[in-house]
Amino acid sequence: MFLGRVLLMVVLFVEMTAGLLWSAEGGDLGRLVITPFRYEDLAGKTAADLTVISQEELQQMNARTVADVMRSQPGLDVRDWYGNGMKTAVDIAGFGEQGALNVLVMLDGRRLNDVDLGGVDWAQIPVERIERIEILRSGAGGVLYGDNASSGVINIVSKRGSGSLQGVLKAGAGSYGALDQSVSVSGGAANRYDYRFDAGRSESNGYRMNSFSRTENFSMNTALELTDTFAVSLGAGSHTARYGMPGALWQNHIDQYGRRYARYAEDYTKNGDDYVVIGLKNQSMDKGESLLDFSYRRKKTDSFFLSSGNPTLRNDIETFGLTPRHVWQLQLAGRDNRLVAGADLYKSFYRSSQNEYMDDQSLQNYTHVTKSSLAGYIQNELALLDPLSFITGVRYETARYAFNYHDYDTTSWGHPYPDQDTKTRPVMRAWNNGLVYEYAPASNVFADMAQSFRFPAVDEFSYQDAAFQQQLDTSLRPQTARTFQLGVRHQFAEGRKASVALFRTNMEDELYYNSNGGPWGFGKNENYDRTTHQGLTSSADIRLAGSLSVYGNYSLTEAEFENGIYNGNSIPLVPRHKAALGLRVLLSRDLNWDVGSSYVGRRYGLNDQANAQGRVNGYMVMDTNILWTIQDWKLSVGVNNLLDKEYAEMAGYAFNSSTLYSDRFYYPSPGRNYRLSVEYRF
Repeated sequence: MFLGRVLLMVVLFVEMTAGLLWSAEGGDLGRLVITPFRYEDLAGKTAADLTVISQEELQQMNARTVADVMRSQPGLDVRDWYGNGMKTAVDIAGFGEQGALNVLVMLDGRRLNDVDLGGVDWAQIPVERIERIEILRSGAGGVLYGDNASSGVINIVSKRGSGSLQGVLKAGAGSYGALDQSVSVSGGAANRYDYRFDAGRSESNGYRMNSFSRTENFSMNTALELTDTFAVSLGAGSHTARYGMPGALWQNHIDQYGRRYARYAEDYTKNGDDYVVIGLKNQSMDKGESLLDFSYRRKKTDSFFLSSGNPTLRNDIETFGLTPRHVWQLQLAGRDNRLVAGADLYKSFYRSSQNEYMDDQSLQNYTHVTKSSLAGYIQNELALLDPLSFITGVRYETARYAFNYHDYDTTSWGHPYPDQDTKTRPVMRAWNNGLVYEYAPASNVFADMAQSFRFPAVDEFSYQDAAFQQQLDTSLRPQTARTFQLGVRHQFAEGRKASVALFRTNMEDELYYNSNGGPWGFGKNENYDRTTHQGLTSSADIRLAGSLSVYGNYSLTEAEFENGIYNGNSIPLVPRHKAALGLRVLLSRDLNWDVGSSYVGRRYGLNDQANAQGRVNGYMVMDTNILWTIQDWKLSVGVNNLLDKEYAEMAGYAFNSSTLYSDRFYYPSPGRNYRLSVEYRF
């Protein structure tokens, strides 16, 4: 049944694009360099579903955050809880609530995923800083990157400096009191050194009450070639944020107070995130290229629940990383061969504490977890024929968790909780086998089989026992994903391309939060029995005439339970259908107009594994933007949610304490809003 639907979608996609593409004229197709394999390679050598978003495309979108960019991409589902970009999850291949934990996000090869359930802070990556974004939809990244790469890898590549000193000033304003300012300075000398500095701040009152956000970012990167074969690089950055947490709304709240109401008018979070990366590179003609990166990151997050009455929560995470690797360019039986081998060593110190209900009150408890991981990997890319390449690799990774928990609360009922001092050491393996055949420039077919994994986050082990006391479930197992993928990318001519990919992922021990789990049904992180994620992604970008282009994509995702009490049910928060359609018009040499719409289909809400509450309504949102370039100036004017659609990217089902029965809740998304930005280059 599923295969029949997939084949039908492929046929329809080909029929829709064939008529537009059949008469395409030839042109310079170009060959884009990408970096999903921890070394530079050509897009045509990637045996997986890949999207590369260029700097030019980013400018045409007029996106305020990286999450805004992801919404229109095939196979990616974005859920912004507060509508301010501060708590946003990006899901690939339908993992639902835990989608963000199954997508590895990197900035210039540096991991952004946290060791806890906090998720990626997308606000730390200003769009102005980005050169391109590479989206790899496959478990193939599990060999080279390991943990969190179950469904895909998103690598964000920063701009680098070059040439004489130059700078960019940018300012923006928009609805809900949004204001943005940024400045960048860059330069360099060819093959000797480069540098770039970026600084910016952003603020908004937010669509809802108490959904404000305030962020500040600074980053720098520089590289220096000391000799013809040896180079050193340095990257560093700082990110601070403060934002409101308005909470979910039950339907009775929306009926009484409206969509912009906040249940919690004073809850807020503040965090700081600092990092430094030092890189060494040594390259020789006969011995290949050796690279060594050392990284340090510290992230501090304080959450104050002044309205909801929960204890103040303070998290502090320090992570050290050491990632040596070597790339060989070899000849094997007269064929080009590229081999990469390396090791990843990470050590994270997670410190979490709960204080009394107001700031600076007495300490209630603390949790300290040390997570160490050591991995070795090897991957080989062999040109079997000039246009045919075979990629294979394997990775072994061991993680060691050391837990220490202590409770200071002696007055609350059930306290003090017993001290926890235990360890666990899971070991996992990833592998990958892929074929890619480039039958024409920038056109290829590919097939891939891969196994990837995810270790539990450090705070997924915690639960309350039958005595309502804090415990650790060290029997929680890492999950394993086996993915099969088949696809084709075809470029008919310059400005005319299309792609289709089929995938199926079989999951063992998929990690999830069971809201009815635990001894008293108050919730517990568990392993599913078995699940499957399968579907199709397709996209097309077609230049109809010299000044007119149309683009679009369609994704079909079926994520279901295979065994257990939910056998045959759909995984919550996963839309079966997702699509986008847009039009780009070159009104003049310097004036571009873009209008696009995104559709997200119906899906079951959070916590509804039983599929008992009916699906949450789907929605379609339309955006438009005009970009005007004149000499050193750029002016962009955009309208998001042009039709003022009322919708919610995040919705679920839980017990409503205000009505004393279970009900559906929503995190309403913003209505129609406007954005204006001005950029000046000097």
